[in-house]
Amino acid sequence: MPNIYLRVPQYVAAFYRHRDDQHPLGEFDPVEFAAFTHEAIVIASSLILIDNPAEQSSLCYSQRVWHNILNGKPPTGGKKILQRDPKEWPSLQELCALHGRTFNDREPAFDYLCIKIPREIPFNGEIRKTSASYAMHFESARKLATLLRNEFYHVFADWCIQDRRSSNMAGIKRDRGEMLERFLTQYDIPVSADEREKDSLRRMANRWFEKAMILPNDRLNFNSEFLHHVSEEEIEKEKRRRKRMKVKGGLKKI
Repeated sequence: MPNIYLRVPQYVAAFYRHRDDQHPLGEFDPVEFAAFTHEAIVIASSLILIDNPAEQSSLCYSQRVWHNILNGKPPTGGKKILQRDPKEWPSLQELCALHGRTFNDREPAFDYLCIKIPREIPFNGEIRKTSASYAMHFESARKLATLLRNEFYHVFADWCIQDRRSSNMAGIKRDRGEMLERFLTQYDIPVSADEREKDSLRRMANRWFEKAMILPNDRLNFNSEFLHHVSEEEIEKEKRRRKRMKVKGGLKKI
């Protein structure tokens, strides 16, 4: 079954690959959306056959065009401009080079998410089989990328609220920075030790939360799918801290 490759922020790609912590996906493993979900409907209704690679938007590539990229060729094909192993996922620097762009570490990092497409799609009243040349045009690709970002914002907001509730119930005080680090670790979202990048992520986290709050809130739910945010070790640590405070003179009433 062919795939498409959707350009999304790097944190969104990492999030979708690690949503199921029991079965994380590799970069080459396709994300598959259940039938009749909003994402699946957008994909099935927007796929088009684009034989000419030059006509494909950089927001969404077909499997045939992605094959060019893996082999160090520009998306449109032609001569190889990078010597690389096609079994390795392209780095951000390689993607910029293959797109004819200068890599700038101050720009938001992006990645391509591998997404499985259906074997057959409806088209003008008939059923057509898809192939490695199918992709999405610009507007549809942008709509799908927006859906994925919005889902990320919702889950991040769920995480923050649930984490705050769990830690408060256990008497543990956790600031926004610690909360963010736990979220990034859970979904294996890459972040370097660079303080500038960490500051940027903290600002982005505030924007993620704000965006989630202005989206329709019927998506937010708090159920057993979320992890227990407070570990036994943290609870024991808090008990020991309170015991030390009691010995020193008692706990202050709030």
